[in-house]
Amino acid sequence: MLSQAIKQHSTSVPKCNIFRKFDKRQKMITALQVDITFDQVLALVKQLPIKEKIKLTKELEREGIETKLSGLLKTFRTKELSLETINEEVEIVRQQIYESKKH
Repeated sequence: MLSQAIKQHSTSVPKCNIFRKFDKRQKMITALQVDITFDQVLALVKQLPIKEKIKLTKELEREGIETKLSGLLKTFRTKELSLETINEEVEIVRQQIYESKKH
């Protein structure tokens, strides 16, 4: 099925690499890398059953949300904000609240 979909949408055979490496326990790990185009991926997705398409959609949405969240967190990350600075600001605000309640 994979080879049929790729052949239908490509005039050339996709580049294929096989990688072998050993983990810490000297167990051989084999990975396959296949270069295919977006159109070829789309053709494969169209062949999936509806339940698998829904599952794929949810996974892609989750990945997008995680990427956006990581970017947002990175935006607010700073080395200039120490716990001491935060505590000083908290005390200033507490004092302001206390003063406003006194009057």
